[in-house]
Amino acid sequence: MRHNRTFGTIGVTLARTEQQLNQPVKGQARLTAAAFELAIDTNDDETLVISVDRRRLPVALEGQYQLLNPVYNDNNPGLVTYSRFASTAQKRVFTNVPPATTATTGFVLVSRYDAARRLVSGSYAVGFSHVPDPPVATPTGTGLWQITLAGQFENLPLGQ
Repeated sequence: MRHNRTFGTIGVTLARTEQQLNQPVKGQARLTAAAFELAIDTNDDETLVISVDRRRLPVALEGQYQLLNPVYNDNNPGLVTYSRFASTAQKRVFTNVPPATTATTGFVLVSRYDAARRLVSGSYAVGFSHVPDPPVATPTGTGLWQITLAGQFENLPLGQ
């Protein structure tokens, strides 16, 4: 499994970026009565959780599922929560779970599901727009940022 993270400023002449590419991660996939859930943990105290309402999934699980964008009040099935420790004591959380108002884009793709061995493979991409300075514990400026998270998972055991 690999995970990429990019923070970048929006709409400013002198852009700042912070990237972590090809981060080694730990992943977990679960299929419960309520949802398919993909959880990604990095070594940098970051956690990304994407869940898709089980009622919106085919039996074979395979498909691409768009993330809910609370700004547009759409009907997409994917919920996402991204949390990171910006310092040892300060946890920052970004989410599209209602009543959140953060502009959110992205998807989770289940490209292969081996039901006999209970393994899933696929990819994900998540974007949060217009968020206050994610690299710091307590944002003080007025600059807004884009958070982009993307990765792939291959033969991830599907728990319950």
